[in-house]
Amino acid sequence: MGYSHYWRNYAQHDPVKWKAFVEDIRKLVKESPVPLVTSIHEDEIMINGIQGQDCEDFFIQKHFQELDPDEKKFGNHVNFNCCKTRYYPYDLIVVAALHLYKYH
Repeated sequence: MGYSHYWRNYAQHDPVKWKAFVEDIRKLVKESPVPLVTSIHEDEIMINGIQGQDCEDFFIQKHFQELDPDEKKFGNHVNFNCCKTRYYPYDLIVVAALHLYKYH
């Protein structure tokens, strides 16, 4: 049992919007009051808490392999994702990242 976040990730992102999203995530992480373990690249983002305050990785990719047509649940070009944070301190950053993702 735990506290989780759910979102939909699209197979393709507008390159300009994705680049702005990655830049905003870098700013968010840099200014974070929460100690984090991160891996931020041009094509994927991973955020988690430090050891002892970590749970599942928050992970978003610019591109992902689309599901077989029979497995698609939310329409074309969409992948369902989730991240359990157990409401550890890094949850604050995950929520902010999801808001940025929706904005971009």
